[in-house]
Amino acid sequence: MLKLSAKHLFAAKAIVSPQGFLRNNGFSSYMANDIVTEKVKNFKLDAMERLCLTLNCTPHDFLVWEPD
Repeated sequence: MLKLSAKHLFAAKAIVSPQGFLRNNGFSSYMANDIVTEKVKNFKLDAMERLCLTLNCTPHDFLVWEPD
């Protein structure tokens, strides 16, 4: 299963309030919460691109493969 894991990115960039940071950068409260708690079930490519631009990273930095 492919999962989104961005906690290490927030820590590396010294982002103290990831949900507030994401909301200030155009993410809904619901999506910001799902990203921070790593409970994302659906992630559109435009949201992925916005996350990459916001955190100055690539999808490789926050997508993790976990076998079922």
